[in-house]
Amino acid sequence: MTKLAPVLESFFTSYLMTQRQASPHTIASYRDTFKLLLGHLHEQTGKLPAQLDLADLDAPAVSGFLAHLEATRGNAVATRNARLTAIHSLFRHAALSVPEHAALISRVLAIPAKRGPKTQVSFLSREELEALLAAPDRGTWHGRRDHALILLAAQTGLRVSELTALTIDDVHLGAGPHIRCTGKGRKQRCTPLTAQTASHPTRWLGERGGDGTGPLFCTRAGSPMSADAVARLIAKHSAAAARDCPPLRAKTITPRTLRHSAAMTLLHAGIDITVIALWLGHESPETTRIYLHADMALKEQALARTTPPGTPPPGRYTAPDSLLAFLSQLRLPPAILAMPRRQPPCPHSQGLHSCRGIARASAYPRNVNDVCSAEPRRLLSLQYTILVLPGCSSRPTPVIRSCSAARTLRAWCSLTQWITASSAYRSNLTSGNSRASHRSNA
Repeated sequence: MTKLAPVLESFFTSYLMTQRQASPHTIASYRDTFKLLLGHLHEQTGKLPAQLDLADLDAPAVSGFLAHLEATRGNAVATRNARLTAIHSLFRHAALSVPEHAALISRVLAIPAKRGPKTQVSFLSREELEALLAAPDRGTWHGRRDHALILLAAQTGLRVSELTALTIDDVHLGAGPHIRCTGKGRKQRCTPLTAQTASHPTRWLGERGGDGTGPLFCTRAGSPMSADAVARLIAKHSAAAARDCPPLRAKTITPRTLRHSAAMTLLHAGIDITVIALWLGHESPETTRIYLHADMALKEQALARTTPPGTPPPGRYTAPDSLLAFLSQLRLPPAILAMPRRQPPCPHSQGLHSCRGIARASAYPRNVNDVCSAEPRRLLSLQYTILVLPGCSSRPTPVIRSCSAARTLRAWCSLTQWITASSAYRSNLTSGNSRASHRSNA
């Protein structure tokens, strides 16, 4: 038989404190776990804790203790798993200390963690946070302390353990105001303060007094505040603020809620998730992704970019201006589109025979109606500039030349002028031929 007391004592003194150098918070959590476990075993077996053997702490006894936590004490799944983690740590240490109990130890280590619901984080909106900050009576000493504490927690997002461990020397209110704290894993970090937030600790420090090693937020006697005291004062001011802000009545506000509110404020401001992880002191950005799930505004923006079912497809784009609409409707005549790129030079174009790329059109539109009724083609597809050559014997001859799209509009104007001049030329030519025929008959 192996007594449980020596194994448990070496677990705390030799393993946790000396080898692992665990933090005081870890040691306190493990201590509370085994106090509850030993008390439960005393009720079940009738043995005093000092008389218990390691065999009394078998897998059924551990499973019964975990069920007792949830059923009798009303602990959540997360608390149950935290207690199981402490028990597993003890038995891993016992596997090296008392290897003769390897079968019992392996059965205890095989007890799995329980999966529970993952609730959405609760946070305060700007209006709710302003109502909470207005609740403390700043005409009293406690009210001024509570207001400075709530404001600092909501802006920096400190954990309650980090908040209560702050000293006067940890606050720097000169150029670039910030606070310095030691978080989980004994990681130190600095968090900047806004000008509005820095003004309240300045006034509070002037009233607080004391040396630099004293706690920043203390009781009336000067001792550090506990985590339970911070939770009680936040609950008290939340109940007072709920009278003026009804949405607060449906929320349970804890110091953790203020930490979530600081993270959501940064997220709504467009700060990257990795920067928020550094701000909060998270080990990995994966932990910070819980705020993405809680951000309803981000989900609404994504929904606004989708098309609801049954919505007809978007119609064709319509030009918002009459001039743009006119230019979009312009079409080229089929004769111009059918013209070849290179043909023999026009015999009537004196002086232009040596110019390469010049060709005579074999056909051309005779009036504006021909242009308007041409087959559809964008104006930007025009590849020629229309030139009207004077001095032709029978009619104006259009000579075309390759051009860039930048000269398209000028080319179209030339084409319109050429059609107008062609119509007038044919009218004058017909009238002149009629008069000449009349004179010859006379």
